[in-house]
Amino acid sequence: MAFTMGRTRNPRRAITYFVVPAILVLTITLLISGCNGGGKDRISVVGAGTGKAVPDEARVTVSVVTEAPTVQQATTPNNQTAQAVIAALKGLGLDEKSLKTDVIEIYPNYSDPGVEGGTSEIAGYTATSRITVSTNKVDMAGQIIETALAAGANTVDTLDMRTTAQAAAQSAGLKEAVDNARKKADVAAKSAGRKLGKIVSVREIAPGELPYGAEAGGAGDGGTTVSPGQNEFPVQARVTFELD
Repeated sequence: MAFTMGRTRNPRRAITYFVVPAILVLTITLLISGCNGGGKDRISVVGAGTGKAVPDEARVTVSVVTEAPTVQQATTPNNQTAQAVIAALKGLGLDEKSLKTDVIEIYPNYSDPGVEGGTSEIAGYTATSRITVSTNKVDMAGQIIETALAAGANTVDTLDMRTTAQAAAQSAGLKEAVDNARKKADVAAKSAGRKLGKIVSVREIAPGELPYGAEAGGAGDGGTTVSPGQNEFPVQARVTFELD
């Protein structure tokens, strides 16, 4: 990981220190110049944190897929099966607001031309009805899937365990990232014989963005991880401190 400290007397001079304690390698660059307007030297590092929250909403998407030689032969039984699935899910105590038919589509299936340059012909049709179930009873997710499949659904498209407390979880992750950055910066400052001062700026880093000249150190790919017990929201932050 690289830590950059700057001040503003001569932008062309630079002194680089290499500190190698035990298992940690720190590269600290002091820019001797006046780019801080005559202010104190600064150090900028990247910290990583993870916000956590217990899921309080389950979203399950299932589909009824029917193949047949004609459009009517595909759509009629498909619609009937979809209605049977919805009726079965309502039997679990789910209301109309919890159930939504997202997709009703039909498309042709083409035969293999057999030889290069041959002509494909319509060999049949596929009808698809996709049903999404949303409920705050997260422990029902497995039962919802089993019921839908037993009623005629033949694919499970998604199982998403969500949380309505994502904003609060991400705020907690950001605080952890700032604390992590402070620890890194403190190590770097002491290695250079300096003391860490106040925070000058905090910038949250967008998922997938790798800050120039620094590494996040364990924040993951920024994406959201779904686990049985909790959702995790990785956070990265670039924090700049003054040096005393």
